[in-house]
Amino acid sequence: MTSNETCGIRLRVYDAEVGDLAKGIARINENSMKILRMLDGDSIEIVGNKKTVARAYSTNFKNEDDYIIKIDAYIRRNAGTRIGEIVTVSKTKLSQAEAVVIIPSGMGVLRDEALKKFLRKELTGRPLMKNSIVAVRILAQLVPFIVVNTKPDGPVIITENTELQIY
Repeated sequence: MTSNETCGIRLRVYDAEVGDLAKGIARINENSMKILRMLDGDSIEIVGNKKTVARAYSTNFKNEDDYIIKIDAYIRRNAGTRIGEIVTVSKTKLSQAEAVVIIPSGMGVLRDEALKKFLRKELTGRPLMKNSIVAVRILAQLVPFIVVNTKPDGPVIITENTELQIY
């Protein structure tokens, strides 16, 4: 795999660690974190056939020379990649989201203030982009939501001040 300061590094995709499912977390080795000049919790852009964002955390792989990234099915889908493929990973900056519009995907949920409050709590601090899927555990079940729009455009992070709209 190669490194390029402007293009990032190329990593092979592996499945996420069990505890990272639906949390927007990518695990990469400490050598890759150093190359990208990153600390745990920094945001990264992952580019396969599409682009997405995640929070990066280091992990101890058996072989520190392995250039791999561990991401869940939601991040893989958002990046347009599969296990075993190569993605380009680079450090990125997130804008604070002024507004985010999401819709549930494939499952009916009651769209009320209680859900909005719950989703704000679950999504605060999560990096996301327009047209990506973000999953939230509701009553022990993962419920996917599609990010329909963000203000501003580009990679954003939800804060307590973000106007969250659910359609």
